[in-house]
Amino acid sequence: MYMPGRGAEVRCTLWAVEALRSVGERLDEARLRRWVTALQNPDGGFGYWLGRGSDLVSTASAVELADRLTGGDPGAILDARRAIGFVTSCRDGSLVRANPAGAVTATATAQAARVLGLLGEHAAARGPRAELAGFARAIGGYGATTRALPDLATTYQVALTGAADREAVRGLLARIDLGGRFAWTPLSRQPAGPLADCLGASLTRWVADPEFPLPRLNL
Repeated sequence: MYMPGRGAEVRCTLWAVEALRSVGERLDEARLRRWVTALQNPDGGFGYWLGRGSDLVSTASAVELADRLTGGDPGAILDARRAIGFVTSCRDGSLVRANPAGAVTATATAQAARVLGLLGEHAAARGPRAELAGFARAIGGYGATTRALPDLATTYQVALTGAADREAVRGLLARIDLGGRFAWTPLSRQPAGPLADCLGASLTRWVADPEFPLPRLNL
């Protein structure tokens, strides 16, 4: 996504890279490496676009994009120490806020675990990753908070982190699958659009095939 006056958004750029790679195509990756390097803020995090304040979804997207572009070495083009520092500033014990002043969510906790793991902080990633079980809901799936209804976006982030119970995901899909189209939550009986369909279809394949690699799609 490119917004005049603001520039390209890192989250949507990651989506484009993932989509193109799935069909054997690539963007100008040398240019992308220079661009994502320049996005890093002084606090070590990343914002939606150049000059925007840092948040966890953008930071995870930037680190995962750098991981793709470098073949598994995001620290080759990003300042890993400062990025880890930003994630640390968002932590509330083992849980994580969407930004240092934000609320704790399952999505931020999942994204922090992935960032720390990709940057080599595997021990630090274990705490947030383990906490994700507390967001599971009895009816299936995972909620944004420990009391929220399960939703597709949060459940996808937990699954992408490798911390989801496959049967819990199956249970949510059974409630939101509207004949191959997907709702965001069990309360809705209306298809939510192409993005929800992409997440739902990807999770459906993952439930059926544990080896299916979920695309890195951050919300």
